[in-house]
Amino acid sequence: MKRPFLTLIIFIIINLFLCLNINFEFVLILNIFFSLVFIVLKDRKIIIFIIISMIMSLIMSNSIMSNVEVFESRLIIEGNVVEYEIGNNEKFILKTNNIILDGSNNKFNTKILVTYDGNIKELIGENIVINSQINIPFTNTNPKMFSYRNYLSSKGIRYISYIDESDIIKIEEDKFNFEKIIFNSRKVLSNKFEEIYSGKTLSFIKGFIYGDKSDFIEEDLDKFYEVGLGHILVVSGLHFGMIYLILSKILSQLQIDITKRVIIISVVLFIMLAITGFKISAIRAFIMIIIIESIFLIDRRVDILNLISFIAIIVIILNPFSIYSLSFILSFGAIFSISLFYDKISNKIPKVLRLIVSVQIILLLISIYTFN
Repeated sequence: MKRPFLTLIIFIIINLFLCLNINFEFVLILNIFFSLVFIVLKDRKIIIFIIISMIMSLIMSNSIMSNVEVFESRLIIEGNVVEYEIGNNEKFILKTNNIILDGSNNKFNTKILVTYDGNIKELIGENIVINSQINIPFTNTNPKMFSYRNYLSSKGIRYISYIDESDIIKIEEDKFNFEKIIFNSRKVLSNKFEEIYSGKTLSFIKGFIYGDKSDFIEEDLDKFYEVGLGHILVVSGLHFGMIYLILSKILSQLQIDITKRVIIISVVLFIMLAITGFKISAIRAFIMIIIIESIFLIDRRVDILNLISFIAIIVIILNPFSIYSLSFILSFGAIFSISLFYDKISNKIPKVLRLIVSVQIILLLISIYTFN
């Protein structure tokens, strides 16, 4: 089979979509039916993909649907503050491990978006215990409208909560917490930037490098979105691509051999990936660059559709909630669209125009469906 990962990702997406929107019994019957069809057609390789995709879809759909319960009273919740909302210093993400319900401890592994009236930066990376009521985020009541629940689900967040300083029962310092290391790294970078830049330039540098929009005046931030440039303040594959091109150029000028080049690029991009908080689009770009560099190392050609399908499978396995992420859908949709249609457009058309047309074919369909 020429593109096994492309075949597998198609089956995974179909099965996962049906699991979430209908039920697993229907998916099981449908997969059995298609398996019988391919047995008759004597194409048993496809059957293997059907079975693998069905098992993966079941595991991932269970992960997505689990841990969502309605709690009507206040709870004692224990967890770790893993991230604050950059650009909105009133919210942080609490990764929980335990709740005290009716006087007994209960395992509770999930994420809660907490709105907090206090100094959030003092809590980053710390273990805390809070007394709060948690709620399930609201979803869209009208078809095709924005669903806040799905948006938060794409980040793995299942609940929302509102607390003030009096709701925090205990704070325990965690010196070797990974999130704290990332936060401190951002702080070191910010201090260095502040020594060199100021004003709007400083705001832009921090926003462009690692997505920190907290220094932006709301009026200036709105201008970026009004002219369609808001995406450059959100860390994505664009940023990784630029860093990769700059690094490649420098390393080529220094005549660094291919093995050392792969190691240097991998280390630098991984540090950037960690500082930016392991965003979906960043993970996709990182994996793609490392695989392409590794392919250069072993001197082999790569099928871009098979490669991007492999990366999509990895991203979904790492975070099944990513299927709700518009970033995931648009970024992979764009690459699929270019791979499928770019070479089929006449060579008489300029390359830039061919690229624009090829990328818009699938993105147009996604936009019509998503934005109604």
